[in-house]
Amino acid sequence: MQNRRLRRILTQILEVPARRIKSRASLVNDLGMDSLHRIELVARIEQEFGNLIDERRINKFTSVGDLARLLELPFGSKQKERYVWAWCHSSMALPARFILQRTVFFLAGFLMKVLTTNKEALQIIPKGQPVIFVANHSSHLDTVAILASLPGSFRKRTAVAAAEDYMYRNPFFGSFISLLVNAYPFSRKNSYTSLHRTAKLINEGWHVLFYPEGSRSQNGKIQRFKPGIGFLVSKLNVAVVPVRIRGTDSILPKGSVMPKYGVVSVTFGKPVIFGNRSDYRRITNEIEKVVRSL
Repeated sequence: MQNRRLRRILTQILEVPARRIKSRASLVNDLGMDSLHRIELVARIEQEFGNLIDERRINKFTSVGDLARLLELPFGSKQKERYVWAWCHSSMALPARFILQRTVFFLAGFLMKVLTTNKEALQIIPKGQPVIFVANHSSHLDTVAILASLPGSFRKRTAVAAAEDYMYRNPFFGSFISLLVNAYPFSRKNSYTSLHRTAKLINEGWHVLFYPEGSRSQNGKIQRFKPGIGFLVSKLNVAVVPVRIRGTDSILPKGSVMPKYGVVSVTFGKPVIFGNRSDYRRITNEIEKVVRSL
């Protein structure tokens, strides 16, 4: 029965005939699974079987039979994730974050002058409605500049997706970043867990600042957006606020440790709603296009 349900899920997600879902068939090489299919597969397995599979164990060598066997492993049992960073979202953290951010904003004033454009676009957003701020990324200063540009009512309810393998390698530094900018770990290797964390925050009424390029640009030019942002937006049906930031790459570019003074511009676009569409890649491309146009 379990194998039959798994085959049905694979047929629906991969859009292939049932006759091709054979035990030895490779999920990637034979059935055409990509990263978005993998995320959706993990989500469907959790929904259908109540099991949570480590997405990293599904790769180009995994067959249908291997996947079925993964469901039988102890790791597959569903467990509630321990949000070790969740304390930063509590009311107790607000006073400390306010003081820290004010200090950082003051010090950042010696490095950059931030000019904000079209902030009135945020007035369109109904009070209490969460949005995803989607921005280009070329410097560690991007988050500081964007948060400084947000009205206080938005800033204190905005969580920042931060690279887990970079910002959270050291637990003490990760805790500091979580407190400072209300960050949470976003794994670039386990997309489903990260998207689940993001969805949890949005469902709790938090805005999220997201950098869909996946890493900082080397030359300040916008890189192609990863399709995960389109998947997230389509599943949550949440409005996207495009943000274009310029100038931080001249002050503190990737690989540099010595900043120099400069002017930074942060431009907000009008909120975009994509509805219940399922074409993840097209949504991603449209978001990227809007950010580039600002």
